[in-house]
Amino acid sequence: MVESPMMRRMMGADASDELAKLVLDEFSFKIRAAAESSKKGLSAQDVQGLIDDIMEKGRDKTLVNFQHKFEEILREHERDIWDRTRTRPFERVLIQRFCQLFPAEGELDQGNGMVSRRLIPGFLKTVEQMVGFEQCERFRRDCKDLINRLKDDDVDHFRWYDIYDNRTANALVDEALAAAALTFDAFDKRITWLLFTVNAQLVTAEYYAFEGEKVESWKLDRPGLVAMLKALYAPLAKQAKKASGRTDIERRYGMRSAAAIGHLLMRLDDETK
Repeated sequence: MVESPMMRRMMGADASDELAKLVLDEFSFKIRAAAESSKKGLSAQDVQGLIDDIMEKGRDKTLVNFQHKFEEILREHERDIWDRTRTRPFERVLIQRFCQLFPAEGELDQGNGMVSRRLIPGFLKTVEQMVGFEQCERFRRDCKDLINRLKDDDVDHFRWYDIYDNRTANALVDEALAAAALTFDAFDKRITWLLFTVNAQLVTAEYYAFEGEKVESWKLDRPGLVAMLKALYAPLAKQAKKASGRTDIERRYGMRSAAAIGHLLMRLDDETK
């Protein structure tokens, strides 16, 4: 099998070897079967005939098997990316808030409001730019310290997904979002900037080919971004519905941030009316 540099970068040598083995196994099976049924042995011409037969009759089956293995490796690659983000738990809790918008296999083609995982690095970068590098570094340190404490308390039963519902971790995300809300005073300009910046930093489409055929041409659009922002701010929106909740938001983040959150939530609601 001819292996492109892109595939080698994307999957690594072990995964590439698996794909090569898949093709070779298919061919060797045909060779063994032919050899066992032949009384005279196989000539060079016989072997060439088998190759031609595989290319003509077995090509579709081989390609289907190849595609299944390839998609399996891509999913493993995604899991590896997520595993590595465990060293950045703050970002993982942040992304978890809108992960329901990520498509399952082939779902991106259905046009049902899904957003591709290709946006993750670029979106995290925009959050850092809106919130500020030093502030984000503090949130990261605090989140890592939290995880270390949780592990120390009960290392045998600690699970990474426990952090998603942790009040302290989510309070750190809310604090970051409160700071980010201050940058939405000119709502339309901020939306335009986010779309441009995220789309300029999309991850290579091959990493997420399993999402659907449209992944290569996919771009984050305004409805998708609004859906992400609404999911991110959903806990604050729920809290802001009650007078006591609004008072608590003002107490925690200050009057200016509280007003910015209220303005942003109103604009997001207007977008979906």
